[in-house]
Amino acid sequence: MTQLHDNAVLIQSLIERVKAGQGKELQTLLKDLRSAAGDVLQDYDGIIGTMGERDEISKLLAKAMALPVDAYGQQLRDLCNQISGEVANLEYQSLMSIAGMPKLVIPDTDKIIRLLDNTPMSVRNWRGQLLLDPFIKDWETVTLTAANNAVLRAWNEGQTIQQLTTALRGTKKLNGADGIIGQYVQNADAIARTAIQHTSSVASEAFFAANGDVIEKVQFVATLDNKTTVICRSLDGTVYLINVGPRPPMHLRCRSKIVPVLADSALNDILTEGETRASANGYVPSSETYYQWLERQPDDYQDNAIGKTRATLLRDGGLSAEKFAALQLDKNFEPLTLDQMRQLAPEAFNRAGI
Repeated sequence: MTQLHDNAVLIQSLIERVKAGQGKELQTLLKDLRSAAGDVLQDYDGIIGTMGERDEISKLLAKAMALPVDAYGQQLRDLCNQISGEVANLEYQSLMSIAGMPKLVIPDTDKIIRLLDNTPMSVRNWRGQLLLDPFIKDWETVTLTAANNAVLRAWNEGQTIQQLTTALRGTKKLNGADGIIGQYVQNADAIARTAIQHTSSVASEAFFAANGDVIEKVQFVATLDNKTTVICRSLDGTVYLINVGPRPPMHLRCRSKIVPVLADSALNDILTEGETRASANGYVPSSETYYQWLERQPDDYQDNAIGKTRATLLRDGGLSAEKFAALQLDKNFEPLTLDQMRQLAPEAFNRAGI
């Protein structure tokens, strides 16, 4: 029998493939931005002698680089629109493959796209816009600002045009990765992965909401490996009403997902009985949360995953995995520092000797 978590893993793996597929687009973006900067700066020599020349170079760079930057931003948004309907269809096929599943409906793609336009991201520690279009636009603006700042710095410090060119385009040896443009293309990768994950969450929840008589709640599911962040580790396994609570992406490059919890408890119990979920070292029971799984890992793996002090607290503090998870975040789902955790659970810290 096809299981809920297995289906969710399959959908997420397809989403990760879509993210990885952006690599070609990003290589094109890097090439086009480096060429744009090179084409502008090749007409200059020596140092930037005047404020007028400085402003002229800045204006020309902004105009030349805006074309590939805008093109990539539009391509990313078009991709999000496209996959929104595909994710809803995947969720539909996933559940309809289960014997005994009641009739389900797929929401109209245009409706999902409208939700995508107006549903804020749950990303924490992000100082920019949370709606999808402004989120992508923030990257575009910051990228062009970085190029302008490089010109201002070159003029102020008396750098040569060649030094400015290298600062922007990076070195040939590293294929531009060490330049300002390369850095912001790497940022574009993070923006793309986050935007795609947000699209997946919005589309999945739109499908769940359209079938609220069958799907009662959603469960937050994180990836069981040592790359998972504290916020997703701590939310793993938590259950919320539809359109209530935190949703992936909780941070840039988030890989967590929501899975449906069926209103028919009998059918839900049948589906989850004996069900497994993937982890970094094999399949484990689907009911096992991140910290329950981590408790069973070797000490050095725990140390690497969450840091030696927290790992010592997990091993020796006398806290259950559930209580340990609850100790990691505040009411706004922001990670607590060790000092804040100590104030909440001093006995556990004393017991662990930390």
